[in-house]
Amino acid sequence: MILLETGNRILYEEVLSFFENQAKKVDTVFADFDGCKFNVKTNEDKSKLLVSISFKATADLLKHGGSNLIKTIYGAMVQGSAEPGYDMTLAVPATFNGNKTELATSISLFKRNLVSAPFLMAFSAIEAKKTIDIISVDYRSEETFYIKTQGDNVIVVFDIHFKDADDIILSKIFLQSFVDARKTLNNTPAITFSQKDPPLELKGVRGVRTGAAHGFVSFVLFPAHLKKPQETADLIQTFRDYLHYHIKCAKGYMHTSMRNRLMLSNVLSLVNSLNRIKIFSHTPPNQSCFSIAIPPKTIQKKSNLLLVHINNKQKNKIISQPLLNSLIG
Repeated sequence: MILLETGNRILYEEVLSFFENQAKKVDTVFADFDGCKFNVKTNEDKSKLLVSISFKATADLLKHGGSNLIKTIYGAMVQGSAEPGYDMTLAVPATFNGNKTELATSISLFKRNLVSAPFLMAFSAIEAKKTIDIISVDYRSEETFYIKTQGDNVIVVFDIHFKDADDIILSKIFLQSFVDARKTLNNTPAITFSQKDPPLELKGVRGVRTGAAHGFVSFVLFPAHLKKPQETADLIQTFRDYLHYHIKCAKGYMHTSMRNRLMLSNVLSLVNSLNRIKIFSHTPPNQSCFSIAIPPKTIQKKSNLLLVHINNKQKNKIISQPLLNSLIG
């Protein structure tokens, strides 16, 4: 299993490239996880690099601490009005004299900082012994995550819309490994998965989606997890992408295994057919006699090409399996 990066590598490289060659005109559009879209371009006189973000959850995130957090991190670079078609814009001046690598790293974390805001707000409320209303953020089409404070704990619930029924089965198996990990690891969050019906933590919350295609993953973050708030926020906000990434990897692995097994089965079936071939010791002058050898490496590699030695004027040829089948009838 891997952990996904919280920063955007393309955004990082675009900012560094801007400082290396400020005479170059830039206008690049690219995407990130969760349907997020970025636009990086220079203004007309190339004195600034405009970094704009379009994200479904922006309005909810700004309302729940995002506005203050972004202004604290980026300061005067936050543009008063976003570029057309985008939700927020940062203006990076070409005259910046500080550490450009650190600035590029900070800009690459634009989305991460925005999404971290409601988590950090909930963590701060726990530290200050305050209670806040449940936070809901619509971050994808038909998907929402909820943050709720409860005593000294923070409960995070992901409403995940599964488009494929097989994904629900795979996610249950995948999430079971989290449950099993608690038996051997200390200080791990409690995690539960429910399908169709939302967990009790969302009882009374308006607008919660239900149905067979919806699964609810609940994390209970304990005080030990809140001691490193930014690290915890980074891990929890990438969970949905982390889950689907590994579901797709599992599907790809299973499909590859099935294809390899089928290919090996075909090769072994061909071996059995070849074992029944009769080899003639005497061949008429105008006909060719051929013998077939399948080295062990061929079967190990599950290759669909077989080496056929045709004893006709001592020529070696590589022929495909369909052609071989037509030769041996």
